[in-house]
Amino acid sequence: MFYTVTKKIYLFLLMFLLVALQFCLPAAASSDKSSSAPEDTDFGYYDTITYSDYLLQNQNSASVNKDINIDAKNFFKASTDLQVTEYQSVSSVEISENNSVTYSFSTEETGYYNIQLSYFPTEKSNSSIKFELLIDDAVPFKEAKSVSLKRVWRDESEKLYDNQGNQIRRPAKQTPEWLTCKLFDINGYSQEPLCFYFTRGIHTLTINVYQSSLVLSEINLTVPKNLLSYSDIQKEYAVNGYKQSETAGNVVEAEYAAAKSDRSIVISNDRISTETMPYHPYLVRYNTIGGSSWKTVGEWIEWELEAPNDGLYTIEMRWKQALKINDVSSRSLYIDGVTPFEEAKSLSFVYNDSWQSTFIGDGSNPYLFYLTKGKHIVRLEASLGQYSKIISAVSSVLNDLNGIYTDIVMVTGLNPDVDRDYQFDKVIPDVINEIKNVSGELKEIKKELDEFTGGGQSTALMERLYKQLDKMYKEPDTISKALNNFETNITSLGTWINTSREQPLEIDYLKLSNTDASFERGSGNLLKSLKHHAIQFITSFITDYTSIGDMNTKAETKITVWTGNGRDQADILRQLINEDFTPNYNIGVNVQLVNPGALLPAILANIGPDVYVGMTEEKPVDYALRNAVVSLSDFEGIEEVLKCFYPDSLEPFRLDGKLYALPETMSYPVLFYRKDILTKLNIKYDDLLTWNSLLQKVLPELDMNYFDFGLPSNLKMFTSFLYQNGGTLYNDSNTASA
Repeated sequence: MFYTVTKKIYLFLLMFLLVALQFCLPAAASSDKSSSAPEDTDFGYYDTITYSDYLLQNQNSASVNKDINIDAKNFFKASTDLQVTEYQSVSSVEISENNSVTYSFSTEETGYYNIQLSYFPTEKSNSSIKFELLIDDAVPFKEAKSVSLKRVWRDESEKLYDNQGNQIRRPAKQTPEWLTCKLFDINGYSQEPLCFYFTRGIHTLTINVYQSSLVLSEINLTVPKNLLSYSDIQKEYAVNGYKQSETAGNVVEAEYAAAKSDRSIVISNDRISTETMPYHPYLVRYNTIGGSSWKTVGEWIEWELEAPNDGLYTIEMRWKQALKINDVSSRSLYIDGVTPFEEAKSLSFVYNDSWQSTFIGDGSNPYLFYLTKGKHIVRLEASLGQYSKIISAVSSVLNDLNGIYTDIVMVTGLNPDVDRDYQFDKVIPDVINEIKNVSGELKEIKKELDEFTGGGQSTALMERLYKQLDKMYKEPDTISKALNNFETNITSLGTWINTSREQPLEIDYLKLSNTDASFERGSGNLLKSLKHHAIQFITSFITDYTSIGDMNTKAETKITVWTGNGRDQADILRQLINEDFTPNYNIGVNVQLVNPGALLPAILANIGPDVYVGMTEEKPVDYALRNAVVSLSDFEGIEEVLKCFYPDSLEPFRLDGKLYALPETMSYPVLFYRKDILTKLNIKYDDLLTWNSLLQKVLPELDMNYFDFGLPSNLKMFTSFLYQNGGTLYNDSNTASA
């Protein structure tokens, strides 16, 4: 690439910003204080009971009647010196990442409590706050190993457009504020807040933060409360004389949410329906929110709806759930921070590839909500809904199936002799009985799924698995022949769990209404649809699809950036530039999506871009040999920039002491291991830390039990071993191989 002198500084600034935004966080993970979940060096995690089993241990316990308040400043002990501080005039303590704090308190009653925290998510991190919770120095159940607290994000309200007339996605900003939240299961298997059992007396509660930092002001042990059903709420409406409001509220466009829990929840552009507002047939107009970006359990969006009068209202919505085919997505509803009744914890949105205008209800009748005059906050949170118990049961079955498979492999190896009689009924009789039990559990799950979904691929998978288990139980000599197919079915079940946990939903608008009102928007009509598609077809001949567009800016200096990474990556690049680079440096950037093969001819013709993003690691030096790229080593401040990167990651881009590119990504090998298998074989965690202990202790034990250790056989793994043992590829002058 040929550059003018005046553009060198802009090239440097842009490359630094783009790469640092994507690379600094991964690079920071290499520090000693990197974020990671508490490590079970003895693999004791698999000895901890599940939450459902934990509840059964004291299911007949009497209810408690009194809340317990703990001032966060009055801690019993901490892993480091904690300073009392203030955030928004509230006294608190800040527990930094990889540190813990313990509180001592007394209970006058024996029973279950919910735990509620008052916390402040600071702007020091963008990630969710995660911690491990211990009661009396022990993890009470598996789900307490990882508890998550959300942050608050808000999209900026100003509408931005590029020079082609397309709307630019508004940047999301973190807006810290004091929040109060009860602790929930991060997996969503329990719809209720987690319950913790305490006997009468003195106890300790330890919070071990392993991601981000946690600012606490108060901990409350609260009495668990049961929600009333909607039918009971209706009776209260009648007793109080509540009537439906004759006046409806205003339409709230969903893309203008008041707040959201995650930055990853983004506004979207729907060009399919002419009724989705704001509408444009071919230019980008962000007119919905959610979809595939709002599908993880626990993610929420809030809107501010205004009630014109005191009275009963229903909530009108226009939504689409077209991603979970022949399935249901679920949401939990909160109004002003409270779940109004039991049924609101599990609202169902059935698959349909068209937009739906409905009232929030049970599928047949809308729910009515009593609201006072004024503004109210409506929150929808992704949840498993009625799926929660089913997926929890399937997850338990999956663990059992993995255990069965592991026990069989310890007898047969991964590639069993199909002609050999392994006498499974004599060698592993307990496993054969477990096969029968798991088959029975799968049959019960299938019945529930049939009632919930009406059948389909998921129930077919369950049926296929339990039929296979029945045959394995009745004819143990066929197990070796069916082992590979059994493994495939287990994998399919795991995939089903991951897919079922996803809860996508896209929303166009919300509105406070009444049951007699007509819907604000429908699905359009044939004439509008024909006009819409005709305009799209005609404009497809004049639209420049290679240019991503740049912001309308008065900047005197503009540069051109090419990328061959694909449109999704180019859109992200465009967003980073619009949010950070152009506003901060007042430099316009024209991003173009170009085939990588066009770069060399463009350079030869002296019409190449100022910056290219997405080049393979061997190419920059090739261009440097031909004086086609600028050396970054000549820029002022380069040493500060390079602190964001691993030194070795820069080596492929150096030539004769000069640096000609910055790494966009970095890949490295990672060791994955099965804790359940290592627990069964009594393999210690420390034996995984060095190659010597792995070779001498771990591999022999794995081999004796017919397990394998996978290691990539490629050049990168060879060079890893070469350099670890003091070797090198080239001589000291880099002129010949060593």
